[in-house]
Amino acid sequence: MKKEIRHELRLSEEQRLLLHMHSFLNITSILRDELMRLRELSGRDSAFEGCLQVVNNIYKSLGDDSPAMITPHQMHEFHSYIEQEIAAEFGRAEYPENVQDEIRESIRNLRSLFSIMHARVRELLARQREREDWNPHSVAYLRQSITSFLESLAINSKGSFGIVFDAKEKKGNDYFVQIEIQSSEGAMITMPGVFSDCFRDLIANSRKYTTPGGTIRALLADDDEKIILDVSDDGMGIPSGELERVVEFGYRAKNVRHIETKGGGFGLTRLYYETKKHGGRMWIDSSPDKGTNITAHIPKKY
Repeated sequence: MKKEIRHELRLSEEQRLLLHMHSFLNITSILRDELMRLRELSGRDSAFEGCLQVVNNIYKSLGDDSPAMITPHQMHEFHSYIEQEIAAEFGRAEYPENVQDEIRESIRNLRSLFSIMHARVRELLARQREREDWNPHSVAYLRQSITSFLESLAINSKGSFGIVFDAKEKKGNDYFVQIEIQSSEGAMITMPGVFSDCFRDLIANSRKYTTPGGTIRALLADDDEKIILDVSDDGMGIPSGELERVVEFGYRAKNVRHIETKGGGFGLTRLYYETKKHGGRMWIDSSPDKGTNITAHIPKKY
């Protein structure tokens, strides 16, 4: 059932700031879990206490919309601090080979998370500078950043799923993700940067609510008149009576509430909020157990 969403969305200032921090919030939550896993593997209840405190401080600052919230330099220092703590903690004693394997995997996961966090910090600062500006973005860079993000998700799944971008490579629990970015400008696409964030978050949402082995197709396009975001999956779908409500702040459809997720569940809210703010329209076409298609059109400014 395809439905244009016309729901009136009223957000507090705090909720708007949380939408702005949505992606960073998700990754920070996963990072905290990975540090807790390293603490467990170390066998010491006080291990990584300082690192976890820094993560908690970052959480507390998420409602601060000032450019000084966290800078690339601060993120680099935090990353270096954690690397030093890892070296010190796991240099204390010998561990059985199987535990060493788990430690190495956890450290690999943590480093892949930091690669995302470094990108998110740069992204947040760029959005604060840009606000509503329409700027050119490299098609190749957008595609590569989304691909790298999804590859990091697969790493952090610890083998529960893989992600491939070529259908011929798909095996077992691999998601096949098809990403298309098309622009009338050729190598560049001009739009507010926030829509590249929304596009990535839509793909992540589809992955989250699609069983491993599923397919996700994502299109970001400029047809000279409008920007088009279109993401479809063959996942769990949304009950027809809840299509309007899924754009509400923090709302999750009844059929997916049993799924444990990180972050606040703001992906569709953010897309709808930004689409309406820019004079656009959004549609949801979904059926339970068959999949979901999200489409947004944003008129171009000349």
